[in-house]
Amino acid sequence: MKDQFLHTVISVIDTQFEIHYLEKKYDVDLTHWTCSCRKWQLSGIPCAHTIAVINHIHLDPTMYSLKYFTVEYFKRAFETPFVPVPDDIELIGIYNQTVLPPRTTRFHNRPKKQRRISETEDPITRPLKCKRYSAEGHNRRTYREPIE
Repeated sequence: MKDQFLHTVISVIDTQFEIHYLEKKYDVDLTHWTCSCRKWQLSGIPCAHTIAVINHIHLDPTMYSLKYFTVEYFKRAFETPFVPVPDDIELIGIYNQTVLPPRTTRFHNRPKKQRRISETEDPITRPLKCKRYSAEGHNRRTYREPIE
């Protein structure tokens, strides 16, 4: 049976359905409000698979969405009047303080960053030493090659 959105709806049990869409299979359970694509559980609004099932059994899709998405709850959210804050109120306390730019100087104990040597600069050729024993030859390269 083809339904809207070209879904094939197969009834498994009374409220459990199997949807075939683009060579994929989705399981919809209307009693637990679940779909295997998980969009219905995450958003609270029925996904396309669920709507195909609801249209197939001729029910109202608004019965299967959360009550917070109904027109009644939308009207209840805006029924209490609210008054905006007038512009002539003088703000006191932390609101009138001037904001200074962040401190850009270095702290006295902060070490300098080691700068990378660019390809155009002539590097100092010195042997690489092991940090633990201060001996040469423990590293993969024993000497730095100068960049030509």
